[in-house]
This record gives sequence, C-alpha cells and structure tokens, in this order.
Amino acid sequence: MAKTTKKSKSTAKLKLSKDKKLTGLSAGLAKYYKTDPVLVRLGVVALIILTGVIPGLIIYTALYSLVKNSSSS
Repeated sequence: MAKTTKKSKSTAKLKLSKDKKLTGLSAGLAKYYKTDPVLVRLGVVALIILTGVIPGLIIYTALYSLVKNSSSS
C-alpha cells in the first residue's frame, strides 16, 4: 500500500498593512504579492488617473472595504 501524505496548503491572507501612507491597502497588496509597495502605490495612482478619478476612487474604496472586512474576521 502506498502512503499518501496531505500537502499542507499555505495560503496567505490579504490584510491591510501597518506600513501605510493612507489606508495600508497598497502596502498590504505589495506584501501579499511580494513586491515593492512603491510600485503598487504608483499603480494605484495610475489607475485613479486613467479611470477618471471618481471610478478609480470607487474601486479603491471598494477594495479597502473588502480587505478591511476580511482582515477584521
């Protein structure tokens, strides 16, 4: 009989970071994806500018509320 081993699945949870400039969302995303927070912040600014400020801010606020809710549980 062959032995079967369970592979432990390590899943990182997306959380707001304490290394924050505004809300900690960009730093949290950078930590989750193992990249530089400055690059993520620049991407967020580009997203906000390219979508015409209001839609970008709505997307950012929605992501913030989703991550805030998931990190508090």
